[in-house]
Amino acid sequence: MRSPVALLLGCLLGLAMSTNTYAEFPERWSPDSLYGGSNTVLRWLLQRVKKLEAQVAVLQGEVTALEEGVTALDDRITAHEAAQLAVFDATNTKVGDVLGITLPDVFIALRVDTHAFALPLTTERFMGTVEGIGGGTGGELGVAFASTDCSGTPFVLDNRQSSVLPITQVAGPGSTVYIQEPGVASQLPTLRSILTVRGVCELAFHDTTRVFPARAVVNLHTLFRPPFVVR
Repeated sequence: MRSPVALLLGCLLGLAMSTNTYAEFPERWSPDSLYGGSNTVLRWLLQRVKKLEAQVAVLQGEVTALEEGVTALDDRITAHEAAQLAVFDATNTKVGDVLGITLPDVFIALRVDTHAFALPLTTERFMGTVEGIGGGTGGELGVAFASTDCSGTPFVLDNRQSSVLPITQVAGPGSTVYIQEPGVASQLPTLRSILTVRGVCELAFHDTTRVFPARAVVNLHTLFRPPFVVR
């Protein structure tokens, strides 16, 4: 009669074996041989267990890699959702997608005809990507001109920083966007007038301010109405 230990080991043997492992199993064995001096079956079981442990280790590595992939995907989804934030005006018209937030300003991306540019804005007004040129008789900031009556080529301040986006400034009339002319080097003209954000032309005298020629591309007040909200 077989002992309980032999029966148990026989059951474990059946669980450990698969259809493609019978060839590896010792050809001659009996439950009584489990207690023999060679312990052939026990050694085979131990070898089989080690192989299974190695397979489990490989599977654990694959699970870890999958978990890391899921985490990375979650991060990408979160970033994608954040990128979907947009600014809307008082009429629920979309103004542009949010590029970044530096309170109290929100940076948005816009495209007008062939011009792609970015602008900061508050709840009430658009602003430029650089500080406006000051020094006018009224002390306000804006775009500058070499003429005394704000006619001719407008100029925006050279911020001495390289960017893939053009420098922009907002001044009158309304919220007119002035964009740096592409491919044109900065200049050092004598600036004699400044068009302010209120659309007022003021006299000014600058001969040490480095600027870029710019062009007016759109009056955003004709397209959007404040207050602006993010959602």
